[in-house]
Amino acid sequence: MIRCKVLAILFMIIFIRLEGEQVYIAPLLSVDEGEESYEADTKLQDDICESIEEQKEFLGVEIIKTGKKIKQVRSSYDALKLCREEKIKYLIYGWIKKSEYTYEGELRIFDGEGRKNIFTVYEKDGVDNYEKFIKNISKKVLESLHEIFYIPKQEEVEKYSRINVGPDIWYWTFINKSWVKYMSGTIGIGGSFEIIPDDSVFFIKTYPVYFSVGLSLDYRLAVNRKEAVKSYLNNINAVGYTNMYINFYDIHRVYGKAGVLYALDILQYQDKYSDGKVNTSGAVGLIIGFGYKYSVNEKIKIIFANEAEFVFYKKVMSKYLGKVGVEFEVFKKEYKRK
Repeated sequence: MIRCKVLAILFMIIFIRLEGEQVYIAPLLSVDEGEESYEADTKLQDDICESIEEQKEFLGVEIIKTGKKIKQVRSSYDALKLCREEKIKYLIYGWIKKSEYTYEGELRIFDGEGRKNIFTVYEKDGVDNYEKFIKNISKKVLESLHEIFYIPKQEEVEKYSRINVGPDIWYWTFINKSWVKYMSGTIGIGGSFEIIPDDSVFFIKTYPVYFSVGLSLDYRLAVNRKEAVKSYLNNINAVGYTNMYINFYDIHRVYGKAGVLYALDILQYQDKYSDGKVNTSGAVGLIIGFGYKYSVNEKIKIIFANEAEFVFYKKVMSKYLGKVGVEFEVFKKEYKRK
């Protein structure tokens, strides 16, 4: 049980670390022609935020609207004050003006740590082209964010589809006390087949994030402990899974794993006063885990992983698994954009 908790905590830590940058957007100031003062307009804030989300593709940045208590940000001083109070790193603020014939607007990106405006974008369009105006000014904000986070645009990224195969070796053990008391996990061997449709789905900062689907088959052996009846447990598992990867510099990859499995257990046992017996059973289960892959070269990777399995017998059978493996890339083709 302790191993299971540790695994879950480490699994969560990895995904917390994968969280992208957060950029906040304040209520924008709005004024119609002939009026003397600008007033906060949350509709403009909503429209700009929605337009950025629609256009950001795989930009690994989370766009967040400031809380309802934030009413107006008129100047860089107001932006600095808000960033300090709310611990905001990047803030978008600005104004939109509507005249008889046009919409025009200016949006700024404020760096809370650098304490200054780092980008200003301007857009103007006809009064009948509000949606186009919002789309264009939002696009300019996105271009600035790409520069801030050094994130390449989608059309600039080389993307590939890949297929990987590989063998692995396991150490495993039961987590349940009821099983640990009588049986001890030993080693296991297996192999996997993995498909990566697109190896750069989106980016977190400059690091590609992508997903895979795969199938694996493995065999594991458990033996009785000294105080238990002489027995052997032969365990065969078929697993369907998906991995989420983040790629660091094409050498290091970390991933989280989740999947479903079918476990076939063949228990052979014999006590002192009877012939040997065989009991066969099977059940479905779930698997979660995390791992690391190191690229030896473009085609070969070494894998280290920690996983936990939960097999749904009447009483759940839980297991911890530590894996070392080698992965070979057997197929690579440029990904065709739609």
